[in-house]
Amino acid sequence: MHETNIREDFTEQYTAPVIVSNDGETVTVSMSLVDYSLCREFLNQQYITQELKKSEALSADPTVKRYTHDEVMTPYREKYGYEYDV
Repeated sequence: MHETNIREDFTEQYTAPVIVSNDGETVTVSMSLVDYSLCREFLNQQYITQELKKSEALSADPTVKRYTHDEVMTPYREKYGYEYDV
């Protein structure tokens, strides 16, 4: 008996309408769910890379105030009356 992965068969065969917006122009395209998933993953990785670059630039700025974990969490502990352990 031949086993098939129904999920893979479904995602490879079927397409879904996807709305793509670029610089104010919106287009609806039809793409497979696998392609859509890969596209979303790529965009997410790009976003993370951009945010990391911003964070690195910000951390290099000597005027930025840095807080310790306890400095951030102490007001929450006092307000809500619980311990927060990492």
